[in-house]
Amino acid sequence: MNNPVLTAFNGAWDYDRQARIQAQVAQRLAQGLEAYDPQAPLWGLELGCGTGFFSRLWLERLPHTRLLITDMAPAMVQRAHDNLNCFPACNKSFVVMDAENLCLRTSFDLIAASLVFQWFRQPECSLPSLFKLLRPEGRLLFATLGPDTFREWRDLCARYQIPCGLHPYPDRNDWMQLAARHDMTLTLSEEHLEETHPSPKAFLRRLKAIGAKTPLPGHQPVAPGIFRPMLTTTSATGQPFMVTHHIIFGTMMHPPSAREQKLRQASHPHHPCQEILPP
Repeated sequence: MNNPVLTAFNGAWDYDRQARIQAQVAQRLAQGLEAYDPQAPLWGLELGCGTGFFSRLWLERLPHTRLLITDMAPAMVQRAHDNLNCFPACNKSFVVMDAENLCLRTSFDLIAASLVFQWFRQPECSLPSLFKLLRPEGRLLFATLGPDTFREWRDLCARYQIPCGLHPYPDRNDWMQLAARHDMTLTLSEEHLEETHPSPKAFLRRLKAIGAKTPLPGHQPVAPGIFRPMLTTTSATGQPFMVTHHIIFGTMMHPPSAREQKLRQASHPHHPCQEILPP
């Protein structure tokens, strides 16, 4: 079955240079790693590693982690592998794996996902499966897009009465409710990061370059004869086009009652039919 998200990220050959916001978000999310002793051994899982922005920060700050680095896009996994060759002493493995369809038989002290969950097709089903992979005292660190993301593009499309094709992103209350339904504790913070582009057309080009061009399922693109005039008119003004990235940062944990349970025995993950790259 064709997956447009996978296809888009496999083709994002200029990701490292273009993904400036993604790099900023990884830096901010990595502050959550400060809660851990740098000398302590950990079992870690990273979802949606991309080219390794967050992976690098993780290995720098917690070098004794036994880290499983995953992404659904083989091209991204290979590039993360290449970019992290500078950590030869770290215990790390690379696996091509869809974060919504994990085949893991172990548990983790820490799971992290930087700008991944907004691509989930069935988050209500997929996220609880991640909770089950956490050890009783384990944490899930994540950063995801909030509903104000790209509001300027939404407003521009509305002005020209053109469907924007953007995904609807959960807000703070949605996340709190999801955590409550699954008996998880959750702490959240939010930030609005602004990025300026020369024009709306340049903004769309950037989305394509980082593999983030996949529209809402069922979106029907408008005819070029309708879409092109909007881009031409707005670009002709010479005014820069600023867009907002609404970022929601979260830390999820099992409640204290669950943390008091006996730790599940961890074993090395087995990945049938998956491509595992050597350290």
